[in-house]
Amino acid sequence: SIIAVIKGDAYGHGITECTRIFLSEGCRAFALASVEEALCVKKVCDELSQQANILILGATELSMIGEVGHHDLIQTIPSFDYAKKLSRAASEAGVCVRAHIKLDTGMNRLGFATFNEEQRAVTTAQIVQISKMPGITIDGIFSHFASADEIDEHAKKRTSLQSIRFFDTLDRVRVAGVDPRVVHLCNSPGAFTRPSKD
Repeated sequence: SIIAVIKGDAYGHGITECTRIFLSEGCRAFALASVEEALCVKKVCDELSQQANILILGATELSMIGEVGHHDLIQTIPSFDYAKKLSRAASEAGVCVRAHIKLDTGMNRLGFATFNEEQRAVTTAQIVQISKMPGITIDGIFSHFASADEIDEHAKKRTSLQSIRFFDTLDRVRVAGVDPRVVHLCNSPGAFTRPSKD
């Protein structure tokens, strides 16, 4: 299935209009940069009586965590420290927040480190701890390809390495007893160049 990434006002195309179009085409998952954008998508879904999974890619201000829970939005967790803060904020707001764990497999932005065996072991242990925190339900896990749109051999090797790191970590997490319902890795270029692999 496809997650429509329509952050930044759908890259200038209009978040409301694009949400309506994607819903009409059967899309039932969206990713946004902020809780404000996510609430715009939620409003359109409610107006059209449509259910959709709405993922917030950025770190939501803790004062807004109640809104995330009340509207059944999905919050990205990019670090163990943020998870602890999210758990406290959700508990204080009396909500349980669905969350997707962000792994850093080579984008070098945000996410739990997976670059070597030691990092993957630490990340796995932290994810297990998060799964036991009050106010959080781990609904998914994901990463992002850095250079899947490039065709040189270095870029292809980098993308393959990211995939290896991601699925090795996912396997470890599952063996440890946490089985995320949703797993996503491919961006648009990755979906075209690696459809059978990821």
